[in-house]
Amino acid sequence: MDDQPQARYMPAASVYTTPQTADDMLGELLQALLTQRPPSSCVRAWFLDSVLRALRRDERWDARLGLSDAGSPSLRRRILKVERDLHLFEVLDYVALDASVSDWQRCQRAAELARKFIRITWPQARRMAGPPADWPAAKRALFHAARTGLPIPESAHGFRKLLVDEAMGYSRNSTGRRLLAQLI
Repeated sequence: MDDQPQARYMPAASVYTTPQTADDMLGELLQALLTQRPPSSCVRAWFLDSVLRALRRDERWDARLGLSDAGSPSLRRRILKVERDLHLFEVLDYVALDASVSDWQRCQRAAELARKFIRITWPQARRMAGPPADWPAAKRALFHAARTGLPIPESAHGFRKLLVDEAMGYSRNSTGRRLLAQLI
C-alpha cells in the first residue's frame, strides 16, 4: 500500500527526481516563500500530498510531512546538528594545511583543537556574543559549533564519524537544511 514507512512523505515513487529529506524540502519551501518564488514541483507535491493526507486521516502534519517520528530527534535538534556539523567541517578544512594531509590526520588535529577549546576557552567564552576577530579561523568555527549547545567531538574518531556520515549521504551542501539552520 502507499502508506509504507519508508515512503511516508512521498506520494509516488517517481514524483521526486532528487533524493531529499523532509528537512531539505521544508527548507526549500521556506526559501521559496521568503523569496516569493514558487517552490519546485517535488516540494510542492510533497507538501500538498502530505497536508491533504493529514487532513483526510486526522493525522499530525509534522508526522505526515516526515518531520517527526517516534524515537527520532526533533526537527530543531536535527537542524542544530546540521549547523554544528557545518562549523566542524570548517575546522577540518582549516587544519588541513595542504592536500597531503590525510583525513585521519585532519581528524587528529581537529580533535586536539576541540579538546583544548572545550576545556580551556569555552568556559570563559560561552557568554560572549561572538568570537573575537583576532581568533584563528578554526577557533572561531569551534565557537560557533559550541554555541549550538550540542556536544563537540573531542576525539579523532568523533571527527572521523562526521566524514563517514558525509560519505554515506549527509551533504553539507544541502541548501534547505542550511537555510533552516540559519533561521534557528
